[in-house]
Parts: sequence; structure tokens; C-alpha cells
Amino acid sequence: MGSQTDSGSVNSLHTPPPVAAAAASHNTRVLRYLVNGIIENARWPSSNANLKLCVAGSPALADNLQYTPLQNRYGTVVSQSINPQELAATLQSCSVLFIGQDTPQEIASQWVVSLHKWAIVTIWENPYECSSGTMICLYTSPAKIPTFDVNLDSVSRSGVVLNPMVLTLTNHMPSDLLPATNSP
Repeated sequence: MGSQTDSGSVNSLHTPPPVAAAAASHNTRVLRYLVNGIIENARWPSSNANLKLCVAGSPALADNLQYTPLQNRYGTVVSQSINPQELAATLQSCSVLFIGQDTPQEIASQWVVSLHKWAIVTIWENPYECSSGTMICLYTSPAKIPTFDVNLDSVSRSGVVLNPMVLTLTNHMPSDLLPATNSP
């Protein structure tokens, strides 16, 4: 089943128009900005010409990245959607693991613990608690500017180097990503 455009052509549901990134939800655009900024500020111990971003528990972000991949100093970042049944061993091919808030807590914790010695940047959105070894715990809310915690112990064990500028990502967010303010 497809949708009709003004010109009369039919677009498949699996191939959205190029404006898909612009039409993405506010939260998806915020996540894209932050994840890309974190990747930009990371340096892996070995050359990572082909970065792979694995996304779990955030279907909107995973779909958006499939149609409009991230572009940064590393080039195009390949993304792959993963599900909670993935074995932690298969996640070792990821350069970055984004754990969305829809991932069951116990599975996300198992993944993070099993990957803590690998050069994989782990980002967890809205975790119940940020103590399981995740490198970056990202806190998002539609009404607030996103915040995050960086677990320096987890970063150092992984061998990934994070530029301290990563801490300023939310200070430099584009105005269209900031929460709307209520003005009289």
C-alpha cells in the first residue's frame, strides 16, 4: 500500500520521500543530533573508516537512520536496527550501540555489561538508573533540554577516547531542537 503524492505518483511505505528527516518527530531529530555529536567527538583505538551504529528500542530513530544515514567526519555511518533477542556477541560488530527507552531494562543491562571491555560507545536513552556501565546515559523529555551523564570509568575501559567537547553538545543545539517555551 502506498501514498499518493500531488504529482500523482505513488510512494511505497518503505521508501519515504527525501524530506523524511525533516518530517521526523522532534525527539528523533534530537536523538540524531546528539548521537551524531557523540560519534563526532569519539575516537576509537583502531581506524574506524566504516562505523556501524546499532539501534535497539527506538524504532522511529532506526527507521529514520535507514532512510537518512548520519554523515560526519567519519563519512556515512551505517546503521542497523537490532532487537532484544540479539546475542551480545553479535553486538561486538557495532561501533556504537544506542539503546532506546523501549528496550527492556534487564536486556539492556546485560548488553552493556557484556560489552564493557570492547571499543563500543554505548548510549542509553532514559535508563532507570545509570550505573550498569553504560558510557553515556542520555535523558530526553519533550519539555526539557536533553542532558546526559558520561561514565568515565566505562569510557576508559573501552579504549574509546571521548573529546571533552562532547559535554557541550546540548549547549550548542540548533534552536529548532530546543523545547518550545511558553510565552505570554
